[in-house]
Amino acid sequence: MSEMSEKKSVGDSQLCRSGSLPRILPLKVSLEDLYSGTTKKVGLSMKVKCSKCKGKESDTISNEDRCPWCLGEKFVREKHVLQVAVEKGMQDGQKIMLPEEDRVAWDRSTGVTFSFLLRQKEHPTFKREGDDLFVEHTLSIIEAFWGFEFILTHLDNRKLLIKSNTGEVVKPDQLKAINDEGMPMYGQPSMRGKLYIHFSVDFSLSPALYKAFETVMPKSVRPTEMEMVGGKYEETTVHDVET
Repeated sequence: MSEMSEKKSVGDSQLCRSGSLPRILPLKVSLEDLYSGTTKKVGLSMKVKCSKCKGKESDTISNEDRCPWCLGEKFVREKHVLQVAVEKGMQDGQKIMLPEEDRVAWDRSTGVTFSFLLRQKEHPTFKREGDDLFVEHTLSIIEAFWGFEFILTHLDNRKLLIKSNTGEVVKPDQLKAINDEGMPMYGQPSMRGKLYIHFSVDFSLSPALYKAFETVMPKSVRPTEMEMVGGKYEETTVHDVET
């Protein structure tokens, strides 16, 4: 589990009118965070009773005799940095409680009990449904008829080689899956869901593609994906999915 050096600050804008924090605090995470697990450092700022005068300052006390810590305000603002563990496979909307030792110390000093609510940021490539991941990929008409191969960079930066089976023709709107390349299952991170690839087919033909179409040699259009990544990839097996 990696540790994030960046602090997420929950400041005055999160304070209730009473000066205390709300019981549930949103914590933004990326899909990569939920895939690999991470630790978020969260900065909190809130008002607590002055530990010197115990919040018992009187308005009738002269300025000279006021508590030097809270200046007669009865409350002081304290800043805390908490480390929140985001485990592999957690989901958007899942709550995280502080560890027992941190929660006891925090409650004792502030009198506030709260949890964090995970809010996943949208990912540009992957969509998540439960423990499964979904990606969209468009094939040219040549790739659909005579085979395709492409490299997909996974959430942990591994390079997956996705390729068609020999003699296979891919239809528009076809769905294929790769086992064990989905999200880790929460509580059982060694088990993973599936990675689904939804294919669409672009039937337009540029002059270059038309020429390649005539020769029935799709690899002449451009270098293969394997050549482009220098051979650093993991081969995968895709299979059809009944829809």
